[in-house]
Amino acid sequence: MTEARLAAPDNTESQKSRIVYESVKFTHPGLLKSYEAIEGTLRQVSAERGVDLIDVSGEMDGRDEFFVDHVHLTREGSEELARITAQKLANLIRLRIAKNNERPTRGYLPNERKRFPVKNESVRLAGTRSQSGG
Repeated sequence: MTEARLAAPDNTESQKSRIVYESVKFTHPGLLKSYEAIEGTLRQVSAERGVDLIDVSGEMDGRDEFFVDHVHLTREGSEELARITAQKLANLIRLRIAKNNERPTRGYLPNERKRFPVKNESVRLAGTRSQSGG
């Protein structure tokens, strides 16, 4: 997953004043270049390994309402990050199911139960115990 951040090429001076350059030891252009390098590496490795990459930076970068400072999210930012992540994960699951032409059972992707067995049936995927299991 890429990192959402306030730093963006078109930042206003007000936005730049909220970025703590001293802590990251970069100028604004240097900080942007470092983020580009990191995301380039993430994209390259995910492509080489055939792993899907969830890109949130493209949808959240540079948006004031989502950031307290250059990387820490506001409540609205946290909610948006959760929304984007859930939507993209749901899309990936739908694609996997369509590709396998199977329907999920009991909340598992096809064949996931064989690879990741649940030892205690009273524990749900979300980590909560069923009402009957205590």
